[in-house]
Amino acid sequence: MLDDDSFTYVSDCHSSTSWIDHVIVNDGLASEISRMSVLYDVIGSDHSPISFNLTVDVPTCNSTANSNHNVWMTKSDWETCRGTDISNYSYCLDQLLQCVPMPSLCCVQNCTESRHRTDITEYHKLICTCIKEAEHKSIPTKRIKSSEYTGAGWNDLVDDKHEVAREAFLQWVAMGKPKTGYVCEMMKRTKAQFKLALHYCRNHEETQRRNVMESTI
Repeated sequence: MLDDDSFTYVSDCHSSTSWIDHVIVNDGLASEISRMSVLYDVIGSDHSPISFNLTVDVPTCNSTANSNHNVWMTKSDWETCRGTDISNYSYCLDQLLQCVPMPSLCCVQNCTESRHRTDITEYHKLICTCIKEAEHKSIPTKRIKSSEYTGAGWNDLVDDKHEVAREAFLQWVAMGKPKTGYVCEMMKRTKAQFKLALHYCRNHEETQRRNVMESTI
């Protein structure tokens, strides 16, 4: 259902393309699929996502209602916080932290005691739990679609690189997907920068959340 020159995968090493992603259905559903396309402008990995329409009759039931409800999620809305919200958050966090037992570490530098590292790790987890609980109790929330949620740090670290990589990729496709030259190098370079920023953002999501909290306070 796609054009012969369609592709879903781009090799970072050779800039070669291939069609290795498929939609597999039985004969009964095959006739209900339409408008198949590859979303070349969506860059999230080496693979481009496939989009299609599937026409089926789904009876309304509780499970359907719940699944539709799950499309929405809530997140803390720090931008709308008032002074009383911040004060309540600070007070609540202070009360919670007072109940966290501090590990008793008797050593100084070059510690080789494995139990000490475990105690520090558990101490850190308890502190993070207190921060999340205080945030949940004190900070107003807003409802957003789950598809709109990209993770903490996306706007600061990833968004601009994603846009640059997207434009470079579309230009590379429009130029006939050359394997060498300036357009090809820009496509690979911007894509690598985007993937590196995305990887960092995902691995440091908790740190980004704490930075947002601290900057708001």
